[in-house]
Amino acid sequence: MEYSYSRIFKFFWQFVGQYKWKFFLGSIFVFIASVVGLYQGYAFSQIVDILSRGTDSESFRAILIILATWLLTTTSRQLFGFFSKYINFNVAEKAAIDAEIYSMKHMSLLDMSWHERENTGNKLKKIDRGARGINDITRLWTNDVISMVVTFFGALIILMQFDFKLGVFIFLYQLMYYFIASFSRKRAIKAHHLTNIKGEEVNGLWFEIASNTRSVKVLGMSAKLFDYARDLTSELAKRIDKRIFWFQAGGYSQKLWEGLIKVVLVGYVIWEIGNGKYEVGFLVLFYSYFNVLTDAAMKFTDAAQEIASAKANIGRLTELLDEKVNIDKEKGKVKFPKSWDKIEVKNLTFKYGENVVLNNINFEIKKGEKIGIVGLSGAGKSTLFKLLLKEHESYEGEILFGGTTLRKISKASYVNHIAAVLQETEVFNMSLRQNIILANSAEENNSELFERSLSIAHVNDFLSKLPQRAETTIGEKGVKLSGGEKQRLGIARAVFKEPEVLFLDEATSHLDVESEQKIQDSLHKFFNDVTAVVIAHRLSTIKEMDRIIVIEGGEIIESGTFDELNAQSGRFREFWDKQRV
Repeated sequence: MEYSYSRIFKFFWQFVGQYKWKFFLGSIFVFIASVVGLYQGYAFSQIVDILSRGTDSESFRAILIILATWLLTTTSRQLFGFFSKYINFNVAEKAAIDAEIYSMKHMSLLDMSWHERENTGNKLKKIDRGARGINDITRLWTNDVISMVVTFFGALIILMQFDFKLGVFIFLYQLMYYFIASFSRKRAIKAHHLTNIKGEEVNGLWFEIASNTRSVKVLGMSAKLFDYARDLTSELAKRIDKRIFWFQAGGYSQKLWEGLIKVVLVGYVIWEIGNGKYEVGFLVLFYSYFNVLTDAAMKFTDAAQEIASAKANIGRLTELLDEKVNIDKEKGKVKFPKSWDKIEVKNLTFKYGENVVLNNINFEIKKGEKIGIVGLSGAGKSTLFKLLLKEHESYEGEILFGGTTLRKISKASYVNHIAAVLQETEVFNMSLRQNIILANSAEENNSELFERSLSIAHVNDFLSKLPQRAETTIGEKGVKLSGGEKQRLGIARAVFKEPEVLFLDEATSHLDVESEQKIQDSLHKFFNDVTAVVIAHRLSTIKEMDRIIVIEGGEIIESGTFDELNAQSGRFREFWDKQRV
């Protein structure tokens, strides 16, 4: 994919521009350091000229003045160089961090349909490389671009003062130098881009292996996974080989061209010195400034390569940022209705591609009512759950809260009024307390609510086993907790949120019978204050629900109270009888 430079630099300035005055100051310091740095070659050539004419007191006085000026410019160059890099490298790091935060926030707002088709490792790699691209361009500007432009034109102008034709010839040499570099750079950047894409695939696989270490070890998946990894890395190695070839080929072809022209021009200057056109000092001046010009041209081509690489990295990130936020966007949305009397699901149909998962679903839930949803795996329960949680909006029909369509309700406002306990409780490498209060930061200091949450979810049953109790860091993915303990944490998190509507998806699936019974008793107390929608394989979990909906093949086939459905010889009765056996 092509990424325009205008788009890339607009993105770059979006973050660096927040520190524009520091950036401009650092750039001015680089400019001053580059200008005074030109004096060294000129000073040395003047000393050689003076010494070639003979030595006397006047000559030594002139040399001392040149040396003093040389010392002053060298000191100034180092001081301005230090402060320019100190300022602009600081800007580079801050801008990169800002870009990471911005990108992560944008990614978190994207619809679940996007997240479901993107590998987590790939996402993080794009963000990391894109942010680093901003850092790289800022450093290149400071280290190379300004000094390259100043030294190139400054040295060229000085040489032209002595010999205009020689200056023009050197300028043409530099143009050819650039075209040689450009030829290989285009191929190198293409190889770099293809390498990045394959690298993201490899990184995604490493991320998944690291995230699923237990399954990999217990189920003996390692050998097969690393067979996949070898195939991927083999292809990556081929692409890296091409990238290295074109980057190195460009560098050595430039050096060859530089070496040939340098020998020719040095010979020309020596010839003209012999003809009396120049003094000996001009050879020093020419050689010094020719090297300066070549170094500037080399920096230019290197910088062009690095900028193109950074452009590719930022371009990959802009692909992510170009993804539209639909469900989570706030513009044109309304707040969750303060007074609502029921949830209505009308003619709800949902497809994954051409596969119909839910077909013309209709039901309503009165405020305060507790509804259970049952059905075999693949029946459509979890999909319905996702739609009620506002994770997808590409459905036909309507979901209404008190007459307000869920599509129109702001996601931020909606999640403030609901809570969910998912089949797999996701936790962070923070303390147990932090993991619970994350859901309701407005009440983070409410110790009474926190204790109530621990009590209802029976977290107190295992709290004493943790070294620092609620302040214990529970490890990445909650590694210090069992599956059931993580599930209880999830329930405590939902209670702490004090929602109006509670969604539970297999909320007791990881619990033993005793723990399940305790939590069911506690949840019934919690249910008194909320509207609840509960999905369960264990039908005992929903025995006390006001109403139970049975879904099969994406359609509602039965609905009623537990007693009503149990009295019928239908699908629910069949499920219930099988679980009692």
